[in-house]
Amino acid sequence: ENAVDVRRRMDFALATAYHHGCRAIRTHLDGTNSEDPRVAATVYAAFVRCRDAWKRRGLFVQGVANLYLPLWAGAFGFDAEAFADEAASHEDVVLGAYCGNLAETPEDESEAHFRALLEHARTRKLPVDLHVDETNDARSRGVAVFARALQAARAKGYSEPVILGHATALALQPDA
Repeated sequence: ENAVDVRRRMDFALATAYHHGCRAIRTHLDGTNSEDPRVAATVYAAFVRCRDAWKRRGLFVQGVANLYLPLWAGAFGFDAEAFADEAASHEDVVLGAYCGNLAETPEDESEAHFRALLEHARTRKLPVDLHVDETNDARSRGVAVFARALQAARAKGYSEPVILGHATALALQPDA
């Protein structure tokens, strides 16, 4: 996609949110993990331009550099270090992950992935935004696994905010 189209669509979404009363918004920066560095550069450039323009109008825009959770631990040879460095170089960008259904992944493996993400966030002093347990499978207990990883990160000095969203599986889990 070209830069003009990405900016146009981003600007339209922000204008719509602003028109309906939104004064702060967080958006995924899809494409920032593209193998083509031009795609990531286009997305970040559009974000910076729109963020700055809308800030002057009173809309705070924050971006999420999102990855599939295992990529934070270097799965499939992914360079999470470089990805996190690029995200951190842009003001108002946080680190994020979409986790999928964690029911089929051993908890220790998921916890290692969460710990890797939190370590990237800790060393760069960035907040984290997660889509965790976004499934109708009550066996998916990513929130509990993440809590253990977060506790360990807090013990190492990580103090940034964390948002857990889309945790639909919580509603299906039995009472503790």
